Amino acid sequence: MKPQGKKNPLFSPFVLLSIVYSVILVANVKPACGAVSDNNFYYYSSGRKITLPLSKEMVAVRFKPEVTLGEQKTIVESQGTLPSFSERKELPVFKITLLSLRQVITEETIIQTIDSLNANEDVEFANPVFDFPDAELTLTDEFIVKFSPSVTEKEIESFNALNNVEIARKEKWADWYVLRVKDPQNMNTLKMSNLYYKSPLTEFSVPNFVRRLEPMSVTLNDTYFQQQWALHNVGQIPPGGTQDADIDAPEGWEISTGSPDIVIAIIDEGVDLTHEDLVNKLVAGYDYVEGDNDPTPWGDDAHGTACAGLAAAQTNNATGVAGVAWDCKIMPIRIAYGYGGGWWTYDEWLAGGIQWAAYHGADILSNSWGGGSPSDAITEAVQYAKNYGRGGKGCVVVFATGNSGSYVA
Repeated sequence: MKPQGKKNPLFSPFVLLSIVYSVILVANVKPACGAVSDNNFYYYSSGRKITLPLSKEMVAVRFKPEVTLGEQKTIVESQGTLPSFSERKELPVFKITLLSLRQVITEETIIQTIDSLNANEDVEFANPVFDFPDAELTLTDEFIVKFSPSVTEKEIESFNALNNVEIARKEKWADWYVLRVKDPQNMNTLKMSNLYYKSPLTEFSVPNFVRRLEPMSVTLNDTYFQQQWALHNVGQIPPGGTQDADIDAPEGWEISTGSPDIVIAIIDEGVDLTHEDLVNKLVAGYDYVEGDNDPTPWGDDAHGTACAGLAAAQTNNATGVAGVAWDCKIMPIRIAYGYGGGWWTYDEWLAGGIQWAAYHGADILSNSWGGGSPSDAITEAVQYAKNYGRGGKGCVVVFATGNSGSYVA
């Protein structure tokens, strides 16, 4: 949230528009050296300025749809800072190509490379990638904005037009928009997001980052309960393991095995809807990756299926694994896909998946993911679930602690 007292109730939105008009005009001036032009990368979240550490390993580019692979190769290899085009990584869904940078390169040279790509007429945009210990974040031409409740659609339309911005999508289950910079080659999306954040017309504005996350570790979907040492540890795995270092699942089952009235949302990379241990446990879910009602994972994406099994697999059926709360129902929400050893997702999908689950009756939201810097869109979605889910009682929202061995803030 923005600092309290920022908005003055004596001003109408129309007056506020005129106040920021001079700032907007400056924002619309095309920088001479491209969309990036400096290395001062930051945005705002919860009233704090978040610094973004520039990656020295890769940059991101989106070519125009009609540009052939051969033409893309020529563009890339004409840059002295980029190695062979064959070392690129294509990102499905996002239509973004990650280009490796040569070793021993300065930030200034990286920025010059991005600006050079943005100057090419066959490029929609080129942007930096930001490195965090547990994630990589990539800018696109989009950012997420929540306008103040008093701002009308007409005022939003006028404000967007002044800034050469358009509405890409309106989140159905939340009060925020995904906005698109119309000329991302010449206007940095990060700077535009910050301009909107500072406007009195908005409650928050954050980049719609593409995130590469490390999948959280999870017990594999093994056949035998005896291998699920986290539920009942008798020192079996590894041989000589610590007995009773577990959650005492059998003891808990003497008290309760859950309830079919309780729905656990698995917010993950999808769930196998035909799995024999899960098929009788499912309620309707959603797929934010493909924008439909079929949250089936791609290929060998099995993380969400395994998490669903641990939470509430059908149990005492001589099949598969045992679920901790085996009488509960499962709501599969797909917010990412696996590719190249990592998870790929939009902040829009992460926030939307949490909001969708809470809005559609989930009691518990299970999130076995995390990493990178904060986003007000995601934070607000969690707060919505905690405050308004379960008919106003609030959902139980749980997140994995991660694989890095660090504490949870």
